[in-house]
Amino acid sequence: MLYPFTGRDEATSLGQPHDSLTYLFQLTCVGATQDQAETVMDRARIALVGVTPSVSDRAAFPIYQAEVDRQVTRDDAATPPVHYGIAQFRFRSNPLT
Repeated sequence: MLYPFTGRDEATSLGQPHDSLTYLFQLTCVGATQDQAETVMDRARIALVGVTPSVSDRAAFPIYQAEVDRQVTRDDAATPPVHYGIAQFRFRSNPLT
């Protein structure tokens, strides 16, 4: 599951208060077993880290993994129980000049 956040504007000058944007998104990787959930997390990291997204009218920088990386946990509240892990990623973009 992909959970996008709204991102964070960063002022780089007084004339342009929202020049830069740091965009954060979270993946929740789910599997029937711990190994399945870990495999999904590993594949997500491989697919995302280092990729530069295409953002219309903006210069984007490569995606990197954020500091939050929740290890795979068993969820017994689900029926049947599942395993899930959470990883967050970020990238920055600036307006084209």
